[in-house]
Amino acid sequence: MIMGREKEFVGVITFYRTLGKDNFQYDDIFILDMLKDHLAFRLYKYKKSGDLAEEKLTVSAAVEKFGLTRREHTILKMLMEGKDNHEISTDLTITENTLKKHILNIYRKLGIKKGSRCSNSLKKRSRFT
Repeated sequence: MIMGREKEFVGVITFYRTLGKDNFQYDDIFILDMLKDHLAFRLYKYKKSGDLAEEKLTVSAAVEKFGLTRREHTILKMLMEGKDNHEISTDLTITENTLKKHILNIYRKLGIKKGSRCSNSLKKRSRFT
């Protein structure tokens, strides 16, 4: 099912039945058709609000955009390289508690709510390259 709104493409949804199940019935198709318009509207509004915009930033550009300190910049770069907390704290000769404070500040500035998903969250939030 191709979805569009105001002559703009907003997405595609494909529905599958499990092997051995009957084809979609008229009632199923009717409900899906009603949902299609609602989903297209919601996706269009979501896309227009900027929530789907995937702005790709380098770590340096993110530092400027979000106002990170030099130390936070260094830590963010190391996190994006996939280093764990122990490696980072050893390389920077700081305690892991100090590192955690820096990471919490980075999360706060980037608007990340959960601290347990660092690199995944950072990549998803701002598309660092």
